[in-house]
Amino acid sequence: MANIHRYSVQEAVNTDSSGVWTTGSATTVSSSVIDTIHGTDALDISDYHTIGITIDQPIHIQFTTSTTNTVAVAKDLRIEIGTHFIKIPQGLVTKDSEKIYLQMIRASSDSTAKIVLI
Repeated sequence: MANIHRYSVQEAVNTDSSGVWTTGSATTVSSSVIDTIHGTDALDISDYHTIGITIDQPIHIQFTTSTTNTVAVAKDLRIEIGTHFIKIPQGLVTKDSEKIYLQMIRASSDSTAKIVLI
């Protein structure tokens, strides 16, 4: 069972709450793994709850506590063309010093990703 004592009441019972709306720069998702949001590599997204992402080509994504390339096309989430809202898995963090990062890689052709952190 998850340790829910480290989260707010809304997070512990898995309900939505109002968040900050931070718009990132459009970025190109290519064949090499990137996690560029706001033009910054390895941006810590631990303080956000949801990612809104619009893509024009399919991509694979994963959330991780490492800045090392760890996207596995065979098993990580593939998202299709369109707009998606994805919860950031706060349970990845096991120590206060850990941070959460988003990694993305194209599924076939380069994709343009527009990201909003909420």
